[in-house]
Amino acid sequence: MEVRNSEGVAQMSPRRRRLFLPYYVVRLFTGGEPINNYQGRKDVVGIRWCGKDYQLHVNDFELANMIANEIMDEWATPERTMAEFLSPYTILKVHDMAAKRIAKNRTDDGKGKKKRGICMLKDTGGSGFWRMVLPASHMELPGHFIDISAAAVEFDQLLEYDIIAVQRLHEWDAFHLLEKLKKARKRVVYDIDDDLFCLPDHNPSSRIFGKDQQFALRACMRIADVVTTTTELLANRMRAELPECDPDKFVVIPNALDPDDRWMETENTGSPDGNLRIFWQGSKTHDRDWGECIEAIDTMMAEFDNLRLMILGHLPVVIQERANTPLYKGRIEFMGFSDPETYFELIKHVRADAGVAPLTDEQFNAGKSAIKVVENALIGIPTVASDCEPFSSVIDDGETGLLATTKGDWEVSLRSLLTDADRRKKMVGKARELVREEYNIKTVVKEWEAALIGQ
Repeated sequence: MEVRNSEGVAQMSPRRRRLFLPYYVVRLFTGGEPINNYQGRKDVVGIRWCGKDYQLHVNDFELANMIANEIMDEWATPERTMAEFLSPYTILKVHDMAAKRIAKNRTDDGKGKKKRGICMLKDTGGSGFWRMVLPASHMELPGHFIDISAAAVEFDQLLEYDIIAVQRLHEWDAFHLLEKLKKARKRVVYDIDDDLFCLPDHNPSSRIFGKDQQFALRACMRIADVVTTTTELLANRMRAELPECDPDKFVVIPNALDPDDRWMETENTGSPDGNLRIFWQGSKTHDRDWGECIEAIDTMMAEFDNLRLMILGHLPVVIQERANTPLYKGRIEFMGFSDPETYFELIKHVRADAGVAPLTDEQFNAGKSAIKVVENALIGIPTVASDCEPFSSVIDDGETGLLATTKGDWEVSLRSLLTDADRRKKMVGKARELVREEYNIKTVVKEWEAALIGQ
């Protein structure tokens, strides 16, 4: 078939093929540096791309090569440049649909047995990173392969997987998709990390999440084989919403990080330049929570001339209102939002002396997890948090962090950390021990593996 462009010049029309290449393979073939005998294994091809090592089984590499060459035949024409081929839309489509094409050709231990496929459909925010990307990156499941998608995937594509994990779906279209997958004998794992049945009016999500979405949410959880949540309190809330379901269907898997992932040594933490810093990160949903601690921070800013306020993400309204006042002007170190992968690299370089985690005492907040405590511990910052769930059941007050209720509590706690470096480091050490024992992705991932494959 001949196609002519606006100038009347004949162009080659790409043939319609169901050939797809995983995003990571596209990247490897556009600048990767081969590594021979990767880790001494003759059956693995290693490639280094942008400072990170990737590996493929030699059979997968040969298949990827074949697909790549055919795609280049299709797309690398004078009229269709590589820049167009690697457009964001195309890359997303390629990434979301393709890894299974290679995986389908894999065998397990050379016995001719096809590997079982796991597809994890994540959201594009921090929740997707905590609940999908981090666990998947640490899983070791012989006989399985894992794909992660951040975009919509069609039913016929999901049929190529055996296990599908989803996050916080609450639309009827999503329910009907899960219903069809269950009829196709697929295992469905549903993850929820917020109590969406009690969204407060001041939460921006309450404007778009109503009764109909709640009914759809219940239907999605009801049809799933297992529902994973972050805390026992949240699991009990979901059990209360679905009393007809087996209570064991609701499984608690805490948010977790890798305590050995290049975090700063405890003795090197703290502000490096003679100043003091209070650190906070979060989204617009926490504007109301800042009422818990803002007066105490005002007091600290007045008391310590060398104090700086370091904020990542959303700049709270109460800080915006103060930004140009004499007390705060020039003393706010602010960086806006970034994608989760960038964020988790960025915070490894944060140097501060105290972290704040204000939270109003209400049912929705109680269903959250204490991720600020986990993050701050690994960053190397002791946390002062509101004395309510989820923090009150995680922080050992005075040991792994500090709990505060009144303005006076916040002031005393912050002052003690800003004036006592030894106490800060001791508290960071205790908090890091807590993370290693209870919020370590290397051990928590076993709970994810069990939930996914049904052990």
